[in-house]
Amino acid sequence: MRERVIRDEIHKDILVPFHHARIIDTKEFQRLRSIQQLSTCEYVFPAANHNRFSHSLGAYHLAKKLTELIQEVQPGMIDDDDAELVQLAALLHDIGHPPYSHLLETPRVFATFYSHEHWGRLLLESTETEIGSVVREILSENRLGRLFAIMDGKDEFAGEAIPHFMKEIVASQLDVDRMDYLVRDQANTGAQIGGFDIDRVFRAL
Repeated sequence: MRERVIRDEIHKDILVPFHHARIIDTKEFQRLRSIQQLSTCEYVFPAANHNRFSHSLGAYHLAKKLTELIQEVQPGMIDDDDAELVQLAALLHDIGHPPYSHLLETPRVFATFYSHEHWGRLLLESTETEIGSVVREILSENRLGRLFAIMDGKDEFAGEAIPHFMKEIVASQLDVDRMDYLVRDQANTGAQIGGFDIDRVFRAL
């Protein structure tokens, strides 16, 4: 089945395999369209009304691009199965965000405080959510456990090591999450924070 083509303001065409598009089509993922990336910043920057949905797609695209580059320049460093898990970890990294993004992630204003990572895990682990059911149809229980281990930054799962670079793609000082929001937030706020050339960074890795 043909890949879905999603046109993004930052990365242009994002190619999504059919089985990954099924995750994007779930109501839990579509919910991210209603959660603004920069919370209430639109009151200062009127154009900054981009959302967690577009950011998650951007992070996914960069993870896909980076894992494919690694496979090209370092054959055998990461296989297709692990590359897919890294891509899905990037796609799902913000699935549990509450309204107003990080604004409510503080005990001072949110009495039943949990991180968005906690809420995201509940959505993905549940067999009663649409996204939880779809993810289980796509991944075996073992691969699902390895996906969670990557998202948690663990060193191994079920006795199999998780290479450090795989976790760094998803969560580090220079991960695909940060790469996307640095470019996306600048484009939508007009803030002059200096240039950030993602392709140049990828070539240097």
